Amino acid sequence: MLDAEKLKIVLGNNVRFFRLKKNLTQDKLAELCGVTVKAIQKIESGKTWPECETYVKLANTLGLEPMELLASPDSKFISREKFNSIMENIIVEQSRYSEYMNNLVEKNVSQETNFQTRHFDGQKN
Repeated sequence: MLDAEKLKIVLGNNVRFFRLKKNLTQDKLAELCGVTVKAIQKIESGKTWPECETYVKLANTLGLEPMELLASPDSKFISREKFNSIMENIIVEQSRYSEYMNNLVEKNVSQETNFQTRHFDGQKN
């Protein structure tokens, strides 16, 4: 479990990491979030917590869910990109499975129809 001071450092490291990943300068991130460069510097250095509104703007600007900014490296959170990738793979596999099952049903219906035609058509009760 993290204490508040360690969590500020985690937040700062994550803001810096994702800012750099998006090729943003501190100046540009500050501009996009409507805060000063000094505020971004303090957040990234783990010296201060952002205001709630700034925190949400940081997450949105960096393309993250708010909780992702607080995720420590050993946390169980996954990025939005990873989640979307997993979901896309699930959808593809579900589609393949559905197609496979539909083909099986069509094949069985066809075989049953052929069986009935060969064995029961033309028989009188």
